[in-house]
Amino acid sequence: MKYFPNLDIYSLRRKYKPLRIFLSNENIHKNLPKYDYSFHHDIGIVNNNHFRFPIWKDHIDWSHEGIKREFTLTAKRFGAFWKLEDLLRPQGVNFIKKKNICLVTSHMTEPKLSIYLKFKEYFQVDGYGSYFDKKIKNHNSSNFSIRDILQNYAFNLCPENSLFPGYYNERVPNAFLANTLPITWADQNIDLDFNSKAFINLIDHASNNYDDICNLLKDDNYLLNYSKEPLLLKKPNLDKERVFVQKILSCL
Repeated sequence: MKYFPNLDIYSLRRKYKPLRIFLSNENIHKNLPKYDYSFHHDIGIVNNNHFRFPIWKDHIDWSHEGIKREFTLTAKRFGAFWKLEDLLRPQGVNFIKKKNICLVTSHMTEPKLSIYLKFKEYFQVDGYGSYFDKKIKNHNSSNFSIRDILQNYAFNLCPENSLFPGYYNERVPNAFLANTLPITWADQNIDLDFNSKAFINLIDHASNNYDDICNLLKDDNYLLNYSKEPLLLKKPNLDKERVFVQKILSCL
């Protein structure tokens, strides 16, 4: 309507209560009892109508389950949907043969800035994204794919923007699939989703200001341990997602 653009005129005639579904890939949190159902990455939610769907799972190529999709924005940023078989096998030693570190980011909120400055004391750290290139308006308008950038480096600094149990996005798998070692900063429950032996979590090294891990990254024998580990320890599927969606549809 012209004068009330946010008014749903159909709600004035509605004789039933619509379902309220909360869906978000961001680290934001709503009062879930206000919603009938929720899809979110949080763990530890005591609510039978909440379904945990981690952000990273949306980046997988699910064509083997009959799901055909056009590129999502995040898949376009990386350069492809992920192949499950690549996540289920070790990435090998190629990253050890490469040099230097890269960081792709649009901002430098803490602790990202402190992590960046610390690693610059030990390594050459190359920056990409709108924080380093002001010509890029946002990360959806950059002229490169994440995979093409990361594959040239031994390590990728890929800290999460914030901490919350269950909030793990696409950054760690992106780095792993580009044959670089992921160096993240994430809640310690991340091993619920990913094999913690396949990447470095800086949360475990914050007490000494990351000096110990910066030194260890110069030791090839230490790095060999990461070359032997897959990122996923079991093959994910969409079985539980289908059941939950059917539960919602049964209420219509």
